Amino acid sequence: MLEQSSSESPVLIVCDEPLFRDYVSSVLSGIVGVRTADNGKAAWNLVLEGLTPSQIWLEWMTLDRELFLGRLRETEALAPVPLVILIAFMGQARIPHASAVIERPFTPEQLREVATRFVR
Repeated sequence: MLEQSSSESPVLIVCDEPLFRDYVSSVLSGIVGVRTADNGKAAWNLVLEGLTPSQIWLEWMTLDRELFLGRLRETEALAPVPLVILIAFMGQARIPHASAVIERPFTPEQLREVATRFVR
């Protein structure tokens, strides 16, 4: 499932949980344009179609996460794009290349604060 709000360089939200993806999208769409993908493969296909997102928000347990992250790391044009990880429990986990990590539960204000931090 792919959705789009208007913006020249939207935030890409990658999450395989429809309700969670829709929630994050609805919170962010008031301040930034949004595109969504329901897995890493669909997100990568958007990039191949020419999407250069201003930010990438990835739910950590999303299907094909490793495939998507691997390709992001190999793509020089996407290197400066902030990567925001949404995770249920951080614990001692280390997430390389993340610009921000947001642990559940979170508030809409926390999501907006992180999104505006990376607005170009």
